[in-house]
Amino acid sequence: MNVSQSSAGLGTVLPLTSFENVLLFLFNIILSTAIIFFNVSVFVSIVMNRSLRNENRFMYMLSTCLSDICTGVSYYYVGVMDVRDFYESPTRTFYIVPTFLGLSYMAILAAQADRYHAVVAPFKYSQRMTRNRTLLVIQAYWVYAFLIVAVQNLVTLGVAKRVTSFGTFVANIFTVIIMIGLNGLFSPKEHTTKYSLENPMLQEERSSAGLGTVLPLTSFENVLLFLFNIILATAIIFFNVSVFVSIVMNRSLRNENRFMYMLSTCLSDICTGVSYYYAGVMDVRDFYESPTRTFYIVPTFLGLSYMAILAAQADRYHAVVAPFKYSQRMTRNRTLLVILAYWVYAFLIVAVNNLVTLGVAKRVTSFGTFVANIFTIIIMIGLNVRLFFIAKFQLEREPPSAERDNKRASVYLIIIVAVCFLIAWLPIFLHIIVCNFAGSICYAFRNEGSDPLRILPRVNAVLTPLLYIRGCSALRSTLLSKVWRTECCKRKG
Repeated sequence: MNVSQSSAGLGTVLPLTSFENVLLFLFNIILSTAIIFFNVSVFVSIVMNRSLRNENRFMYMLSTCLSDICTGVSYYYVGVMDVRDFYESPTRTFYIVPTFLGLSYMAILAAQADRYHAVVAPFKYSQRMTRNRTLLVIQAYWVYAFLIVAVQNLVTLGVAKRVTSFGTFVANIFTVIIMIGLNGLFSPKEHTTKYSLENPMLQEERSSAGLGTVLPLTSFENVLLFLFNIILATAIIFFNVSVFVSIVMNRSLRNENRFMYMLSTCLSDICTGVSYYYAGVMDVRDFYESPTRTFYIVPTFLGLSYMAILAAQADRYHAVVAPFKYSQRMTRNRTLLVILAYWVYAFLIVAVNNLVTLGVAKRVTSFGTFVANIFTIIIMIGLNVRLFFIAKFQLEREPPSAERDNKRASVYLIIIVAVCFLIAWLPIFLHIIVCNFAGSICYAFRNEGSDPLRILPRVNAVLTPLLYIRGCSALRSTLLSKVWRTECCKRKG
């Protein structure tokens, strides 16, 4: 197949036969162009400025930009065309394109280690890391990278695979040591403790003087973050309201249990989006005794979305594995009772947290998060993996048809939803468990809107309705014909 494709000429990354494929094609072209444009801009800026060139860190930056420029140029081939850059593929690049990514990876690791050395031991750093030694380090990993390329192209396929796996393993060890270990030491506990002790006074001053934006709008990066949070809050509301209205307007959708969970998710996410105009756009630390806290209400909306998705995933597992028993057990009233139960439970926890002491509230939060993680592992990993294999086995027994393709697409959609869910939620849950049990400060960032661990669940609140729209044709057609194109359809009628 690959040989005939190679002889017939390369096609685009996906056949341009659908709107999604064209979007992906255009996205990859824009991505490669952006990689080249921004990296060339930074590269030229450093080269033109003598004071920048005299600093070691900008040498690593030059190295990163150079490898990323090569990555961007090569992505016009591997990302835009129908290419499988893997071992014996006829369209492979003989390990050269992945090497550019690897060089960028090594440059960032080396730069992080260099910065750690410079901050922890500045006097010894100035003695040890001369300009020549810095250039020698950069030269070393460039030579090493292309030496590995030469080795992989000269040895057999099996040896090449072992070289790749061993190199990846070593790279992971360096990543853990440098990006986690050293950067963890980079922010000493004394600084965190000082911030946590001084911060309530600063917050009281800020609250009496009036709330500011998430970060002072004094730099381009701060303005970008401010605009990003506004756009994120707007997108959460827009997409979830659209899906909510589409389900309410379609009787056949309302008759299915899974869409009841979808309505619940959309409702909690709409509340999340509205509240994010406060928690994400303004300078807010929504945490226990902070004067700008929301008394646990804003995090509860996120928690409700979390519980709705878990309940929906368990419901789908039950429906696929035991459809007859599911139809008998899960009536409409029982489904609504499950939804009502977790809404009542969520606000009961809010009431408890506001009535008990701070120490008890922390223990309630950490225990609740611990239990949530157990359910996450059981439902989002255990049940979904089992569901995937059961559905795959059932689909293999069915003859090829359009219905079979739709079922396969829905199974893959469930897996995608689960993966997005885990990526968005597990980091903050693990962080809350560790910091509450250890008695350390849970806020490592200035406020809610600048903390990536708290931004990720909000991003998931945008992805969830988009995945619903992508995975359900009935919902999509209602959305396009009755919600987003109402005026257009009226004119046509």
